[in-house]
Amino acid sequence: MFLSVETLLNALAAVHEAKHGHHIESRRRDDSVDFTQGFPDRAFWKIGSKVLLQACLPDLVQGEIGIRNKRHCTDIVKHLADLEMPSQNQEEAERRKRNKVTLCVEGNISAGKSTFLQKLLKSSVELRDIIEVVPEPVDKWQNIQDTNGGQPSNLLEAFYRNPERYAYTFQNYVFVTRLMQAKDSEDCAAPLRLLERSVFSDRMVFVRAVHEAKWLSEMELSIYDSWFDPVVSQLQGLVPDGFIYLAASPETCMRRMSARGRGEEGGVSLDYLANLHSKHEEWLRSGALRPEELQLLSDPSRNLVFYLNQERQPMLRKHIDGLPALYLDCDTDIDLENDISARSAFARQIRDFSDHVRALREARCALDCHSRCGVVLLQ
Repeated sequence: MFLSVETLLNALAAVHEAKHGHHIESRRRDDSVDFTQGFPDRAFWKIGSKVLLQACLPDLVQGEIGIRNKRHCTDIVKHLADLEMPSQNQEEAERRKRNKVTLCVEGNISAGKSTFLQKLLKSSVELRDIIEVVPEPVDKWQNIQDTNGGQPSNLLEAFYRNPERYAYTFQNYVFVTRLMQAKDSEDCAAPLRLLERSVFSDRMVFVRAVHEAKWLSEMELSIYDSWFDPVVSQLQGLVPDGFIYLAASPETCMRRMSARGRGEEGGVSLDYLANLHSKHEEWLRSGALRPEELQLLSDPSRNLVFYLNQERQPMLRKHIDGLPALYLDCDTDIDLENDISARSAFARQIRDFSDHVRALREARCALDCHSRCGVVLLQ
């Protein structure tokens, strides 16, 4: 951020006028007096250093504004500089925030998301120093504290046991916990943040599935949609820069789900997993390949990136239409802890994809800025 000298001069003049009761600015209205005389072009001079600003400006404004006490002038300049210019730490934090890439890892129940995040990425030399992993908040769904001091509730178990009664309650609470999780992790220092699932897979996959199963009524779906779009529009931190889709067949997911033995999932059927699989495929693989935007990707990844097409989902179009999604086939069981070669191959794909997403975001922002500037110039 840069601060113009003119901004400080005007502010100092206002302070001096309020303190002494006469109009310093009248000098500017007097044609016989050039307000900028003695420092031509300084009204447009930009200072990018608070140290330089505080060293040079007090002497300058002492004569031009009329504040005789040098210490008062120095104190006022320092205060205004602190107000209008960010500290070095703030600037660094803003720079990191601009450069950070957020990707959401999507996939069916038991597709391997937790294994992918915990074992593959955290143990990969290529990624472990640059990523922040944010796991799905399942523990919050399993342990809701009673505000009156009673026994905690397991909403995940309640949903699977009685989906007709708890489908809306569960999806509502899932959204809230994802919101809190995204908010808590948005200031992480790592340049790459990976979240397990998103509010968009909730809406595009799970809400649709429970609605089709008649567990979510038309009224409940309308209520969900009535707040979904306004909340996401106000909280852009919920919108990622891209998606990673871990694809596995319903049969593979069923086998892995049985092996992990999560008690709440005992009633999940193969038909339900097949329905979720088809909705993931429809959402994340329905977009088109765009070769002109894949130049930064290595050859093995170029045919695995799709750009989301949300034309049939107007509510989501303004949020995620055109975002890139990396497709990874996870149907084959891989020993990610011990197979170093496979782990490194996956890690390189993630790293290349995150670099591509960052470059694509910057290019699109520049194009958008250029377009808006062109409109302004035409006006």
